[in-house]
Amino acid sequence: MYRILIVEDDETIAGLVQKHLQSWGYQVDCVSDFSNVLREFVQKDPQLVLLDLKLPFYNGFHWCEEIRRISQVPVLFLSSAADNMNMVMAMSRGADDFIAKPFDLDVLAAKVQAYMTHTMTVYISQVVQAMQAQMSSALTQAMTQLSANMASAMNIDTAAFANAFKFNLDEQQLTELIMSMMSSEEATYDGNLSKLGYADLSKPAGIDIYPIDFDGKQEIIDILDGYNQRMIDEGNDDRAITYTDIVGTLMSSVTTIIDMISYVLIAFVAISLVVSSIMIGVITYISVLERKKEIGILRAIGASKGDVSRVFNAETVIEGLVAGILGVGVTALVCVPISAIVYALFDVPNVAQLPPVAAGVLVAISVLLTFVAGLMPASSASRKDPVEALRSE
Repeated sequence: MYRILIVEDDETIAGLVQKHLQSWGYQVDCVSDFSNVLREFVQKDPQLVLLDLKLPFYNGFHWCEEIRRISQVPVLFLSSAADNMNMVMAMSRGADDFIAKPFDLDVLAAKVQAYMTHTMTVYISQVVQAMQAQMSSALTQAMTQLSANMASAMNIDTAAFANAFKFNLDEQQLTELIMSMMSSEEATYDGNLSKLGYADLSKPAGIDIYPIDFDGKQEIIDILDGYNQRMIDEGNDDRAITYTDIVGTLMSSVTTIIDMISYVLIAFVAISLVVSSIMIGVITYISVLERKKEIGILRAIGASKGDVSRVFNAETVIEGLVAGILGVGVTALVCVPISAIVYALFDVPNVAQLPPVAAGVLVAISVLLTFVAGLMPASSASRKDPVEALRSE
């Protein structure tokens, strides 16, 4: 039975941990004399120590160092002071783990069991190695003694012994025979065929498929997925095909990078649109200030506030329409040489193109942005006093 030593000054926690670990089949002892923990450690001779950090007389760091001077058993700290500095100091003093309070008793028991298993494995390995070393030394000594005794007990005529054996093999054939006898691998029919490079097409270990395009690749993946799903539904999971879509994996990474670049570009475009909308609003407002007399004349001949507002709104709409058509036209023209250059260099057709629907949407967005940007200046123009507007120079 494995023995565990608990060094914990809180009797409630120590009792709970002791009772829980005893239910797991461990022999658990609690330290009673905190002034001399090392003495109780030597007396109990445990295979694992649960050590609190804050203890009477000396803290857990001190007792961990003292234990490490005489033993390499696992030491696990249990403490509520689970900051990084205490963890680093505990590990530097020789601790194997640091468990923060409060902790789950089942998790603690699982960790204790893992450390116990590891410790006993290392201990058994060391014992076996020591036994092997002792046995090897004893065997070597015995064989040396036997060899010396045999040499003195027997006398062989080497010439007659050499003439007693005849081999109908040359040196190379004899070497191959001895090498084949030294091999520990069991010779089988299938193994020999495999060494000779034989392959049965009806029992392939793997198949490489090279589609000519992405549509063909997707069709192959759909066929494989359909077959695997049918096998799973029939309960034949072992007959499902495991495949790796190398191109799909690479394209997924490339697509992720392209999406990130696209999001950055969209952010820049959005900022540019906001700035341009503000500039359009400022320009329209300056136009209102410069055209006060015109506004006064319009009001004097009977134009309403709505009419004045619609005049400026119409101007902003026309500006947005012209700007959108100009931008879409330039983009469409630039796409032609770009597509031609890419097609000539890489044989990829129509890499840059502007669909008509997208062009129409872009023009509509340009008109909408200029219209919204001009609403406040147009509203300001409609509220001008006709008398004051006529008096302005």
